Amino acid sequence: MPDANCRDDERSTVEEVRAALDRIAASEAFCACPQLVAFLRYVVEATLRGAQERIKGYTIAVEALGRGDDFNPQDDPIVRVEAMRLRRALQRYYANGGSNDAVQIVLPLGSYVPVFRRGASASSSVQLEAAQYQDPVLARAAWHDLLAFLTAYLDEDFPAATRHAALIPPDAYPLNLVARALLAAHHGEGNSARALLDRLGASHPGLVELTRRFQADASAGRMVRDLAQMNEMIEANP
Repeated sequence: MPDANCRDDERSTVEEVRAALDRIAASEAFCACPQLVAFLRYVVEATLRGAQERIKGYTIAVEALGRGDDFNPQDDPIVRVEAMRLRRALQRYYANGGSNDAVQIVLPLGSYVPVFRRGASASSSVQLEAAQYQDPVLARAAWHDLLAFLTAYLDEDFPAATRHAALIPPDAYPLNLVARALLAAHHGEGNSARALLDRLGASHPGLVELTRRFQADASAGRMVRDLAQMNEMIEANP
């Protein structure tokens, strides 16, 4: 493993890095995001092979993200968007238990080549990157996460909805409040949902109404599906 990608006095072994990668891929923050896992696994494995020169936007798009050979990074920002989502997901993983990992994987800003660090040393780097998430592409990524959350919510896949909501950063206001309010309402936490909507209404009153309407429409959709199932059961057993 090249020294340039191993920080701190003691080098990380290939086995340690792959074990860290497997823990990340199996974590709650990543298990609903196969594209992020594919991205991370591709750049990590290329680095472990000493093939950092192959870690380019084009090769990531084609070999990890499934884009065609005609991929043009000037027309399609998928790699930049996914890299920012990946950095944010890694930050959340290490902020929620992953900090105990013996080896931590960091994707530095401005590079797709990962760096492997001994556990305690990565936290300051992660915190520094968290302060720099003020980018229009990242804003689009936050919208992507919200849309994935809303889709899962409508599909009644609430575990997936919870995972997607966790990917929306706290500073992605007001998107984070919309997701939290809908989840609180689903879990029957009425007071919490109302408090979140009150916060939202202080600056985005129109968005409060849209959130309530979305919740009502989702509930109505579930009711219609339940009635349809009941009708099918009745017809099957006259």
